Amino acid sequence: MPETTVRIESLGLAFARADRDPSLEATLGGSYDLPGALDWHGASTFTSLDPAWRTVYKLGDEPVLIEKDQGKGTIVLMADGYFLSNEALRDDRKSTLIAWLLGSKPSVVFEEAHLGVGGDPGVVSLVRTLGLEGVAVSVLALACLFVWRSSARFLPPAERPSGNGSWVRGRDSQEAFVSLLRRAAGEDDLIKTCLEEWRRTPSASARVSPERSRALEAELVDHLGRHPRQRDSLQTYRNMVRILTEREWKKPSNS
Repeated sequence: MPETTVRIESLGLAFARADRDPSLEATLGGSYDLPGALDWHGASTFTSLDPAWRTVYKLGDEPVLIEKDQGKGTIVLMADGYFLSNEALRDDRKSTLIAWLLGSKPSVVFEEAHLGVGGDPGVVSLVRTLGLEGVAVSVLALACLFVWRSSARFLPPAERPSGNGSWVRGRDSQEAFVSLLRRAAGEDDLIKTCLEEWRRTPSASARVSPERSRALEAELVDHLGRHPRQRDSLQTYRNMVRILTEREWKKPSNS
């Protein structure tokens, strides 16, 4: 019967696997208050045990479930764990043996990562553990309201201007005033328009002497009497401002 043996020095034992019928009966190997016989479905056994190990169950003369003291507790090794499987717990439960394995400990940890079974607790598990389901629902509701508020308009959309339907870029007060002047008065009529608007302001025109008023008229007549290509609206405007603002202004002589 070919057999493969692996020695584990740190535990003081060897692990042997032989080609045998996996459906055998393990018998109680010590003075334990446990079932005398146990259906055994594994083909592995323990060999070369240190004296500290005690045999709990054996398959023939070879131990399959062993125990030894370690610190304040004990270490129990099993060559096969079929009796802890779901099938065995359903069909042939060994309650006494399971209770003996668990002892009086209030909690038990099952490490099955070598079988590909593991847990990766995330945010959801943490929320459930701490009882924060209500907080999670509130945060989700606030997030939905924020998305809805960002995508929906409570006010009706502004109507587009008539015409070709394009939007007009907004302007400040200075640009609006310049645009209004360009539409209301051409370059040739700008000086005349400015003088007429000045006359419509009683508080401004009442403080001007008749001589200065006539000088303004003469400046305007001189400006309009020139050929359009020879007119200098900016210079004429400066002359009018000088007539109105200079204290020592004197009417030019005709000589």
